[in-house]
Amino acid sequence: MSQPAPAAQPGEISATTAGPTAARTGRLNRIIANLCPVVLPMGTYYLLTALGHSGFIALLCATVVSALWVLVPAVVHRRFDGLAGFVLAINGLGLLLALVSGSERMILAKDPITDAVVGVLLFGSCVIGRPAMFGIVQRLRASGADQARAWNALWDTDAEVRQIFLRSTLVWGGAFAAVALLRFGMIATLPVSTVVGLGNPVEWVILGLAFAYSMHVRKRMNINARIAAE
Repeated sequence: MSQPAPAAQPGEISATTAGPTAARTGRLNRIIANLCPVVLPMGTYYLLTALGHSGFIALLCATVVSALWVLVPAVVHRRFDGLAGFVLAINGLGLLLALVSGSERMILAKDPITDAVVGVLLFGSCVIGRPAMFGIVQRLRASGADQARAWNALWDTDAEVRQIFLRSTLVWGGAFAAVALLRFGMIATLPVSTVVGLGNPVEWVILGLAFAYSMHVRKRMNINARIAAE
């Protein structure tokens, strides 16, 4: 007669449940750390413009926030955040355009310039190296060196994964390019107040469609199962 299985000890239960919880917490922390260099300067800019400050003042404060996000980790931890550096460069370009021209339309041009640069980088990554969306998703989801190596091995061995991330990167690049063209067109033809009101909704709709496509193909790809099967 078989003996009943021994009851799980409290420490075993906590160890079993702690793994997924720690993984979710780590993933959330990585997402927040990667979004902050983009969201905080953008939030500063849009908050100040919503409060009635000029575009120049809002852009100046957003540039200061970007600079702090780059300089503080560089000085304290001796680590350079490339994403924060990119946002700082774009904000600095917009500030330079505003100082040189004094035109509110030139300040508005910062946003489509940013979209165009991102689109070019995304398209370029499809030609040189790996498509950018693979690196972005890997950075957000791979916790630790072992998972990073598993993602790299999956890239090397799974042709379907390579095709999916290539198409996803091309879709995002096309979305950013479309946003840039539409915004440049609006800045050239519409009143400034209309551009301010329409610019962000146009971008959100187009990038939202790209995001929906990415989520659809990622769910179909089931990358966790593919990594587990390696």
